[in-house]
Order: sequence, then structure tokens, then C-alpha cells
Amino acid sequence: IEYNRGFHAPDVERAVPASLAAVPDLDLSRDDAFGTTRSVSSLTTYLTPARAGEKPMTVALDFVRDPATLDLLGLTAGDLADFAVTDVVFTRVTGATHIYLRQTYLGIPVYNGQLHVNVNRDGRILSVNNLFVPDLAQSITASAPALALGAAVRGAARDLGLRPDREPRVLGGPAGERQETTIDGAGLSLAPITGRLVWLP
Repeated sequence: IEYNRGFHAPDVERAVPASLAAVPDLDLSRDDAFGTTRSVSSLTTYLTPARAGEKPMTVALDFVRDPATLDLLGLTAGDLADFAVTDVVFTRVTGATHIYLRQTYLGIPVYNGQLHVNVNRDGRILSVNNLFVPDLAQSITASAPALALGAAVRGAARDLGLRPDREPRVLGGPAGERQETTIDGAGLSLAPITGRLVWLP
């Protein structure tokens, strides 16, 4: 937190692509922490023409991967090279599909790193909400955790005014890209405690 205090993202004026410049009542919001565009929508219409019969996922990915859209969002092609689809929600009443992508790097998800695209029944983009970290690969300086899970749990307990009755014992792991590890409750929890790596912006 101290490291980031006083940080200001560069004040970059994002160019609106020609495909969106003609959209009436285009509404953009900025993320001042990252200098990115946080949301893109229109107050009265759609962002794109209809693509009836196409899969909503194809429509959504074509839109966000377009170089002009990436530039507007403040992202690079590399920022969309590695992601996980966390949810695809079809709304029966409106016919819209809501697609949620989670930003990942080296198989590890970014905390709150979500890109949300809304596609209507005719294959038109309704809106995009962007919480991806820009130029993520260039921001990573280490991929190994500074603390083991037991030490992290002890630190969290200390901050809550709790004291483990003994040193947590490792029950499993670390395993996989996210180095999933399980420890016993050590008097802090009735159930084993599992931890996994995430990138924390």
C-alpha cells in the first residue's frame, strides 16, 4: 500500500475508434489508478451492428481483441492472451448474454481482474466493463510468494487479534501453477485452510 501511495497513472487521452465515434450518446468512464478506460456504453443505443446467429462469445472476443478497442481500453494484445472465462450468463427475459473474463498470467488469476462484455440477442455489443491490469506481463517482477501459507495465515490472525495455538501443519501442496497449499486450522479454524496464489495489483 505504501509503495502505491501517491501513484498517478499517466493522463492519456484515449482515441475513440472510428467504429464507435458515430455511436450516439457514447459514454466512457476512466480508471484513474491505471489510466485505462473502465467502461464503454451508449445511453441510448448499441456499440456495434447486429451479428445475428453468431455466438455471443465470438462477438465479444472479436470486439475486445480489435486493436482499436484495445487501444481505447488501454490494454495490449498480450493482456488478452491469457484469460479464463469465469461465467457466461444468458438472460431469458432480454435475450442478452453476459460474458465474464478473468485476467490471468502464467496460469495465476489477477485479483479483481475482470472484463465483462454484454451482448444482446441480435449479436450487438451493449457495453464493456474493464478491470484488466494494463501491460501486465511487463509489471511482474517475481512469481514466487514472499510468504508460505502458514506464515500468511499467522499474519492475518495477528491482525485480527487472534493467536494460533500452534504452528500450522502443511496437509498438502504446494501443487499446480497456483501453488495450492492446505494447512490445518491450528486452532484458528475448524476446517483446513487452503490458499492459492493470485496477482495483487
